[in-house]
Amino acid sequence: MIIPHVNLLGFLALCCYFLTLFPTLVKIIIPRFKREKLVLLLQRYRRQVGILVFLLSVGHGLSWLIMNHKDIFEPNFLWNCWHGILLLVIFGLLAATSNNWSIKIMKKNWKRLHALTYVAMFVMGLHVWDKMSIRWSVLTPFSFCLVLASIGLFGIRVWIQRTTKKLNVDPASSSSV
Repeated sequence: MIIPHVNLLGFLALCCYFLTLFPTLVKIIIPRFKREKLVLLLQRYRRQVGILVFLLSVGHGLSWLIMNHKDIFEPNFLWNCWHGILLLVIFGLLAATSNNWSIKIMKKNWKRLHALTYVAMFVMGLHVWDKMSIRWSVLTPFSFCLVLASIGLFGIRVWIQRTTKKLNVDPASSSSV
């Protein structure tokens, strides 16, 4: 089965996005793996991978527009594509501020802005569900799995952080295994 390049670009963007979330999720959920080479490598190049997510997303969106001969000024365009546009805006902001200069200038606000990545996770879930649930391809089950894994692991991370905060324990050091 041939996978359209539009779907492939979207799937690659989703995979890279998951890779940006992975190091933090692993460090909180399975602290003993925080020094593994893969986790350290992903942590080190997280910003570059995030920029790649944005570029792949732009390629995905532009390819979809061209392939489907869509007019962005069409009345229903925004209604039908709001989640894709919102993801592009979020990823654009994150990519534009994924540099040391932005961290230095924005200080605490940089972390607040980059917390939008968790909003993007849920919007990504809506986007994948809305667009792929009708048009299944070979990539659809993998896309659903990645989105559900991201949201599920994020839920576990939040739960761990809240329970350890109530106990005044550092989640990274709470593992005795």
